[in-house]
Amino acid sequence: MPKQIKKEEMKKSDRAYRKWAVAGLISSVAFMGALAGLIGLITKTNGDKAPTTVLFSLYAVYTAVSVISAVKGIMSYVREDVTVCLFQGLLNAFSAIACIMNLRMAFIILLSAYHAEDMANKLIGSQTQTEFVQTQYANWICLSVAVLISIIIGILGIVKLAKNRKN
Repeated sequence: MPKQIKKEEMKKSDRAYRKWAVAGLISSVAFMGALAGLIGLITKTNGDKAPTTVLFSLYAVYTAVSVISAVKGIMSYVREDVTVCLFQGLLNAFSAIACIMNLRMAFIILLSAYHAEDMANKLIGSQTQTEFVQTQYANWICLSVAVLISIIIGILGIVKLAKNRKN
């Protein structure tokens, strides 16, 4: 009869990171879904407060979860030498950086919705609105890639948690 090899249990910090990765998946899907659904309404209504606030709130949640996931992934490597978590944590750090790159645009949209155009114009600076929007394309592409990365890492987290669930 062959010997049965014991399966190594998932480390505590790895499990915590995977849960945050799944939270990143949920928050990124919620944010992108709201962006796709509400951006047309926001532009048609010249920045109605309710949809703009919902969109900004989901953006803030996605940013926070990305930062926490990055920290948890890196700390999982530091504490328990889980190299995969380090790599995925660094990818989460890219997601957090992409969110920060779009922070100025998010505040401009929010300030415009609350009729604080003078503050929004100060954030735009000396550029015209058209020039400002054109400079945001790279940031939007980075944010799109970051959301895709968050979704992939979240799916990997679900798979890892499912394989190593406690009975």
